[in-house]
Amino acid sequence: MEGLPKLWEALSPEIKLQIFGHLASQNLSENAAGLRVAALATVNKEWQKYFESITFQSLTLEQYHVAQLETMVSPHPLRVESVRHIHLRLELPRYFDAEADKPETETEVKANDTIFNEATRKLFSIMSRWPANPDQECVFEISAHSPSDLQARFERMQYYANNTMWHFRPKNPRDLEFDTEPIPAW
Repeated sequence: MEGLPKLWEALSPEIKLQIFGHLASQNLSENAAGLRVAALATVNKEWQKYFESITFQSLTLEQYHVAQLETMVSPHPLRVESVRHIHLRLELPRYFDAEADKPETETEVKANDTIFNEATRKLFSIMSRWPANPDQECVFEISAHSPSDLQARFERMQYYANNTMWHFRPKNPRDLEFDTEPIPAW
């Protein structure tokens, strides 16, 4: 085992990138079956630099976790530089089935607006302190849902808690099927 680090150091950067690329593609395609890409970042600093640039490319945050961005991403320039997509998922309050087809009350609208405003304000406040990089583009996506949506309005949809995406399962096979690839959760 003592010779392995020396062998690794002797490899050319091109060979190392091929190895990294192979490991990343294996782990991204196998996802749960293989090692997680994030785990590969723990091997050493060189591996950390490569695999964190993949791990932090796309972040999915619920409003409860926006503050963690401050500690998990902001202090690490490579992580900040890697971010290319942020999906902010807002969880709105529950409602009763009988209220599902009725317009929101003024109180409900204000509560939902508060959730939206506080989460986006916090997120943009954190991101505003990141170093400016005119070459870095970042897609911002926002979605809102209530845990009651599944029971009240979307009997034909299945909610996946792990990737938080909706998948449409039609009763009639002639119906369209909507299927999206999951965004890696953070």
